[in-house]
Amino acid sequence: MRELKIENLNVSAEENKILNGIDYTFKTGKVYAIIGPNGNGKSTLLSSIMGDPNYEINEGKIILDGEDITESEVDERANKGIYMLMQYPAKNEGVSNINLINTALEKKTDKPVSQLSVYADAEKITKQLKMEKELIHRDVNVGFSGGEKKKNELLHLFTLKPSFAFLDEVDSGLDVDSIVAVSQMIKKSKTEDNCFVIVSHYKKLYEEIKPDIGLIIRNGKIDKEVDYDGLMDVLNNGFDND
Repeated sequence: MRELKIENLNVSAEENKILNGIDYTFKTGKVYAIIGPNGNGKSTLLSSIMGDPNYEINEGKIILDGEDITESEVDERANKGIYMLMQYPAKNEGVSNINLINTALEKKTDKPVSQLSVYADAEKITKQLKMEKELIHRDVNVGFSGGEKKKNELLHLFTLKPSFAFLDEVDSGLDVDSIVAVSQMIKKSKTEDNCFVIVSHYKKLYEEIKPDIGLIIRNGKIDKEVDYDGLMDVLNNGFDND
């Protein structure tokens, strides 16, 4: 089991304080849902864990398996098994999807990988995501629709198989059938060696996945931890009635 520990995390952006002392430990073998009112720090928490330079850590630590990675660069965190699916994926002209996946896997494993094996894995995942397999050879997110960009991020996620996967608004831009397909893939991919942390407002997504733990964030802090039934109760009745 791996652990990602957040200690007294205080974060600001453009001089505005957003996170106010987050304390929590994410563990592999679990699926987490993070919910809360808009503007209370859900996406900021994920971005800070990933090392987004747009967010300044004023105080606190991020510790992975006992190692302080608070000052680590984004690529270092990725190589250690942390992945974030962005709410608004960026495009990368001149770099094909399959080449980026190959490079990332070689960085992660620190050894050459079989391109045929990677391609076969990626092709299988595109079918599960109901994604056109030609996109594997296209430049990353160039000319992609919103839904294709999100599926492309998921393609990278499921081929790279990180220990800690942070998914910000994974349902954005996807139709209902695609959301069901993604939910099934997350459930099938869950093992004792990985962890999914999902930020979404979409109850249907959580009904499909059935997260083990729900975290409610208010005012930049984790206000409450609930089980699946508690999560559904909050989503059905609102944050003011939990």
